[in-house]
Amino acid sequence: MFNRLIFILLISIFGFFCSCKSNKKNRQELDNTIEKSAEKRFLKVTIPSSKIRSTPDLEGAVLERAKEDVLLEYLNDSTSFTSTVRISGENIESRWYKVKSSPGNEGWISAICVRFLSDEENRQLISLTEDEALIDKKGSKNRTQKEAKIDSVLLKTFRSRLGAFEPNDPKAFPNAVALFESIFQQKVSATADFAFADLMLLHEKIFNIQVTKTNAAAFQHLADEIKNYGNINLDLDAKGRELTDNYIGFGLNNKAKVYLRQNYDQLMRKFLRMVGPSMQHYLEQCALESDSPPLVEGQIAVPLIEIAAYAVFWDKYLSRFPFSPVKSIAKDKRRLYSSILLKGSNAKTPFTNGKLNTSFKETYIAMTTQMGVSPLIKSFKKYYELLESEKFKENKKIRAMLENILEEL
Repeated sequence: MFNRLIFILLISIFGFFCSCKSNKKNRQELDNTIEKSAEKRFLKVTIPSSKIRSTPDLEGAVLERAKEDVLLEYLNDSTSFTSTVRISGENIESRWYKVKSSPGNEGWISAICVRFLSDEENRQLISLTEDEALIDKKGSKNRTQKEAKIDSVLLKTFRSRLGAFEPNDPKAFPNAVALFESIFQQKVSATADFAFADLMLLHEKIFNIQVTKTNAAAFQHLADEIKNYGNINLDLDAKGRELTDNYIGFGLNNKAKVYLRQNYDQLMRKFLRMVGPSMQHYLEQCALESDSPPLVEGQIAVPLIEIAAYAVFWDKYLSRFPFSPVKSIAKDKRRLYSSILLKGSNAKTPFTNGKLNTSFKETYIAMTTQMGVSPLIKSFKKYYELLESEKFKENKKIRAMLENILEEL
């Protein structure tokens, strides 16, 4: 009797593992069918702040950070190899899918960060996008931000009270945050967006003061933790708590040195639901640029294609949000990144011995073919066409067009 029970148990276990293997195989076959489908397919992002990269590997330049639940178009291409991706402290093997985002960026995203829409969801989305395309073609739909009314009295009151906070005071920003919440947490409005922009100006001043009085090297022992998790626990001592209270954290530069940075992830968690779309996009992009600073000590610190993605983002931002409270900041960023693309830095210039360097050439191609449409991209297309006609050799014509592009910005 006992032997019979053991036999039945072994058969059940064998059946269970066969079933799991079969389910996994069926799932893989389903994924392969979806991937090879001739029909346009869409993916939904399932992991917050998932990175769309220029190449299918962890070294690829970050073109965009996609929010959770954002939809991406699948471009019918995936890798046969996998990369080890770290999600919530766990290492997972994942392939890569080639995708296109709504801003027009074409790049690669780890498969672990997305899921294919079901057939029904996909059909509904295709129908909606076709309807939107028809509306846009007829010119009856405008997605550009319209100027909104500002409560000037309320904004003046907020600015007056905000101006009373002294940036040298460690409690200034926590108190300013409390002030903003007490006035604007009930309703998202254009007035709240302008007030938030003022709050960020105060944060910038506080951050600059903290940089001068904080010895970042004293936190170098946390480098591995920063590398592995991005965020670190700063509540271990008084200085750490002061930085956290002021929404300031640490990052690693390209030489693995710890440096102070504004903690935009913390700012997003606090304010993303209290501000409108223009400031949401602003915060998200600032978070990306904080993770990968384009310049470190005046030198280019990220791949050029990443800087191109930054420049294009701000160009599209200005087109979409012409009345943004941070319009002047966006313009400055667009011009800075465009200048880097056109003139380089002291250590990395576009031309060597009068010939265009390969890294700049490849960046211009990617920028004009993989990042959608924008006024800046149009200018760079004309610039690239001139470079091509001049056989990529530096001359007066090229220098003149370069300067004209920057002047128009």
